Amino acid sequence: MGVAGMPGTWSHLMEALFDKFEFAVVYLDDICDFSKRMEEHVEHLRAIGEVLRREQLYDHLSKCSFGQIEVALLGHMVSQAGISVDPMETEAIVKYPTPTNRKELLSRFIYDFAELARPLMDLTKATRDAKDEEEDKEPPLLDVTYTVHECDDAYGKNAAHIDGHRQQVNTVDYHFVSPHLASEMKRGFQRGYANDPAFKQQLSKRTETERFVKHNGLLYCRQKKGETAYRLCVPKSKKLRTDVIMECRDGATFAHPEGRRTYMIAAQRYYWSTMDKDKKEYVRTCEMYGRWKSSGQKKKGLLMPIPTPRECWEVVSMDFITGLPASQGYDAMFVIVNKLSKRPKYAPTYSTADAKDTANVFYDAVVRHHGLPKTIISERDSKFLSEFLKSMMKLVGVKPSMTTAHRAQADNQTEHQNLVLEDALRCMVSYHGDDWVTHLGTIEYANSTLSKTSTKMTVFEVDTGRKVSNLLTERMKELSDGILAEFANNSARERQEVVEQPQVNLKHAQERQKEYYDRKRRQEVFKEGDVVLLDTKNLPLKTVNKNTELKKATLAAKKFGRFVIERMMNDNVAKLILPVTMKRLNPAFNVALLSHYLTNRIDFPNRLIPKAAPINLDDETGEELYINEKLLKQRTRRRKREWLVKRHGLPEHEATWEREANIKHVSHW
Repeated sequence: MGVAGMPGTWSHLMEALFDKFEFAVVYLDDICDFSKRMEEHVEHLRAIGEVLRREQLYDHLSKCSFGQIEVALLGHMVSQAGISVDPMETEAIVKYPTPTNRKELLSRFIYDFAELARPLMDLTKATRDAKDEEEDKEPPLLDVTYTVHECDDAYGKNAAHIDGHRQQVNTVDYHFVSPHLASEMKRGFQRGYANDPAFKQQLSKRTETERFVKHNGLLYCRQKKGETAYRLCVPKSKKLRTDVIMECRDGATFAHPEGRRTYMIAAQRYYWSTMDKDKKEYVRTCEMYGRWKSSGQKKKGLLMPIPTPRECWEVVSMDFITGLPASQGYDAMFVIVNKLSKRPKYAPTYSTADAKDTANVFYDAVVRHHGLPKTIISERDSKFLSEFLKSMMKLVGVKPSMTTAHRAQADNQTEHQNLVLEDALRCMVSYHGDDWVTHLGTIEYANSTLSKTSTKMTVFEVDTGRKVSNLLTERMKELSDGILAEFANNSARERQEVVEQPQVNLKHAQERQKEYYDRKRRQEVFKEGDVVLLDTKNLPLKTVNKNTELKKATLAAKKFGRFVIERMMNDNVAKLILPVTMKRLNPAFNVALLSHYLTNRIDFPNRLIPKAAPINLDDETGEELYINEKLLKQRTRRRKREWLVKRHGLPEHEATWEREANIKHVSHW
């Protein structure tokens, strides 16, 4: 017959003859007997010999060995200590002499030697120290995560259905019907049945029931009364049930569905009483589902309204508008908004303004007119996080209240004021848009005369305690002198009422906003020491493709990490312990961007944990990473070749000279 035609016919025969012997393992024409004691070994050999005699199969005595404590099998040595490599297979490598000179390393007779022996080329360098030589003698590191994919060619023609007819099967059925895995998996199921009281009782019955059927040592369950389809009963074994869930969910043909779909897939072929509960727990603690899948739940974090101030200009919020066309030398806008009256202040500035410049503009626009505010609300921008500005605020007694990035809810009044200002400027600026500075005063006045929904008064009235003057009111004052007298007598009382009424209106408005906001939110409790994943949607993630081009990481994981919460700054903001490679990120994140890291290695001990691609925003020293886009020039300095490197996203005049050994991801030479 030969080896080519042997597996199909011979494997069927060996499985039929020796499947009942747990001590026997058959591979092609090798029959191995594993025994713990010599007495058992003799009994096992006698049982195997009786089967061979009955079936008229013969062994070659010179190729047989008995009573061995170590057996050579398929290039390995099998013994009581375990499995090891056969020394005969590695003898040539072990005894190969260590090269002593360059001539023994170089060869011109090996085809494609430069590609095959690339790691050895460093050995030919003239400058090598003793440390490098010791590292070269170390064996390769095999402690890495890997996944084994089963070959589809192994099943199909040899697969057997419950009724004995061969048929095509999918990956889910592969472990239980494929010939070379059926025996091993069947023994695992049979051992599980022995430890499962419910299934053990069904197997002990001599007659089959209407619902359960025994076949070839396995137990099958009818899905519904009157149906002919049967499901394989999975015993109470964490390993077996994890394998079943992995096959029905983590396989490439299923694409990691959610809990109910996973249950529907598995319920067509398998059965155990807690299947639905186990599927939900598996999906809930699935790391791949948590990292890559989109969540359909409500966003985390309830609204935390900022307390209503007692006086005007006690609490202010601020923000920048950048990217404006140059006007009178200015290209940015500094927007300050009073929290109580909603009165805005617009100050032109520069996009290159540092902390000191920002402090001066703030003083001229707010402090000299209204005094020092007690609280300043702003985004966590570098201008406000600088040590200089924080020190100045502390010196004058101002409390900075920083909001987390990408959280317009915390500083919504300034964000809204930015939109109002931009819309007004679009309607008033010239064709070239370079006269926007001249319109700031007009827009600020117009905005102060408008009534706000939250306070139900005009901005000017709340801020100054009087209504804004216009031509009509001035004419009425001239006609009636009593109006002025009445205004003078009641000004103090009206001023107090004007301040108190907006406070009440603001409180009611915040309560309504919180009610509407929380309808689409859910509260999830985080505490110090929790391990969480961080959402990547607001991070500038980039990836390098095979052509070493910088591209947006569109298909990157939605969440990454595992980060530990250092402390909770409030119910909605957590401070994380970040690695040095993420030094550029502010460690404070809103809970809407965090998810608890869930895992369950107890109930699912053999579940594969996917290895996520690392995300580094900085190098190991904390410096920002750059992608080398192009090499412009070459030079030699101190016998070292250097290249003038252009970084991706930077102009050519900022190119720097770098040593050739330090260059990575270069797309153009």
